[in-house]
Amino acid sequence: MRSAQDAGLFPGRAHEAVAAASVYAVCRCTGLSRTLDEFAPVARVPQSQIISAYKALNTELGLPTQPITPAAFVPRVANALDVTDSIRRRARTLAIDTSEEWAHSGATPKAVAAACVYTVARDADGQLTQARVATVSGISVKTIQTHHQTLRRYRDETASPNAH
Repeated sequence: MRSAQDAGLFPGRAHEAVAAASVYAVCRCTGLSRTLDEFAPVARVPQSQIISAYKALNTELGLPTQPITPAAFVPRVANALDVTDSIRRRARTLAIDTSEEWAHSGATPKAVAAACVYTVARDADGQLTQARVATVSGISVKTIQTHHQTLRRYRDETASPNAH
């Protein structure tokens, strides 16, 4: 906040938007898996104002933000679904192993993480449903299904002896 104020980023922006953007920026710089969707309800300003303030902070201050990876979201999704530690670990490994597949796909990291947890849990015991994963993670069933199919194809290709 102080850096934003010193850089003159406050004029024309709501203090709540800059404050929320500052907290989000700290999360991004430290690699914490948080989304802007989580900040808007408590910031008392529209998400668009938080996004605008974050972009200004990032540009003007040259923040060392880190890309958020699906692997960073796996623990949160896994905890919310109360899956075993084994499923959590294997889902995180799957997210890491497939990170190149998703890098330029436009898929959200949280959606990929949810699909990784679903894919591994389905293989383990088949008890977890796409609907439950969708409800808990806030990702649509269709997205979980699509990403699950992509993950299955990836695993089939990499398991094949003829894979490159």
